[in-house]
Amino acid sequence: MLWKKVIKYDHYKKVFPVQVCWELNANRIRDLNYPIFDGVEDPFVVEKTAFAIQENNFQKYLHPLIEFKKAPIKVAYSDHHLFLATLLTIKRRNPNTRRELINQFKNSPKKEHYDFIKDSIAEEYGVRLLTDADEKRIDAFLENESTNPDRLHDMYLNAFLNKETFTTLENIATDLLNLKSIILHCPSQSQFITSDNPGFVKCGDVVLNFGGFGGQYEFFFPLTPTTCLYLNSSLKDVPNNQKSVYPIAIEEAFVKQINRESKSVCMEQLFANKKIFLEQI
Repeated sequence: MLWKKVIKYDHYKKVFPVQVCWELNANRIRDLNYPIFDGVEDPFVVEKTAFAIQENNFQKYLHPLIEFKKAPIKVAYSDHHLFLATLLTIKRRNPNTRRELINQFKNSPKKEHYDFIKDSIAEEYGVRLLTDADEKRIDAFLENESTNPDRLHDMYLNAFLNKETFTTLENIATDLLNLKSIILHCPSQSQFITSDNPGFVKCGDVVLNFGGFGGQYEFFFPLTPTTCLYLNSSLKDVPNNQKSVYPIAIEEAFVKQINRESKSVCMEQLFANKKIFLEQI
């Protein structure tokens, strides 16, 4: 069990993970007739298949990674890549990130989408010159796509299925793999908290929910009450046959700073192994 703190009401309650770590129909496709899901018959295919490899291997890989040792922990590159991709997927699956991505699409320039549709029509039907009526229909279609909540939800889900086209998470995971992987271990009198939106990116003094991977950044992701993954874009790794993961003990002040920054990106709830560490936030 774990302790939950509801930020708005400053309310504390002891709960099981199953009571808080789910959202009804979050990964359910709403319209199977949408052309991007050609051949898909099960509206729950994302939940059933898209995360299976990550979920089946995460706990197995995490256990040896969080042991505190004086020497670096040696792991397979492929395993660590999957581990990093899993953390990034957790970030993308979060309702907060989902809203951000959908808003990005809604607010993105329509010309990009117009050109894509025009090129698709040209390829499918051999139409090179569009009439005024054709262009108006495309404009109406784009307006509907950018305001229809079901369409936006399904477009968001499509990235989990169509991984050959949507490669952003895999590319970021590869970039993270080329950085020095550090596991921060807190002192005995302290603990890391987590939230309904775990993990964050720091660009200087700015704390981001997700993004910022293009420049100088730090990436934090609490793994257990006593450990937190830490990556820094300025700390490059030396390629080798295996990946080295470095356990580092940190002071209580640094743990509290990370906890405050975790709180800054949470949506509504914080979680901890012990109530006292939520009371300190």
